Amino acid sequence: MDKIADHFKYNKSYLSRIYKENTGIGISEQIITFRLKHAKKLLTETDLSIVQIASEVGYEDSKYFMRLFKKYESITPTQYRKTFFNKHYNKK
Repeated sequence: MDKIADHFKYNKSYLSRIYKENTGIGISEQIITFRLKHAKKLLTETDLSIVQIASEVGYEDSKYFMRLFKKYESITPTQYRKTFFNKHYNKK
């Protein structure tokens, strides 16, 4: 978020407020949603480890990534992979 605010030369709080007023969702929530969407794609389309995926989507702490993933998706990244990897693989 700091990088985005710096890029547009806005105060972080102001940018966050304006973004939410215009989109209905906070910018931090949007970033999490974007990162998790990418993580789900990596979980179903690659054999990268959870630690590698966490790092790839911007989370250096893989345990935090796993907690966040479970909070938003209601299953762990490993469960997600087991559930959806085969379905994706079989479509090819």
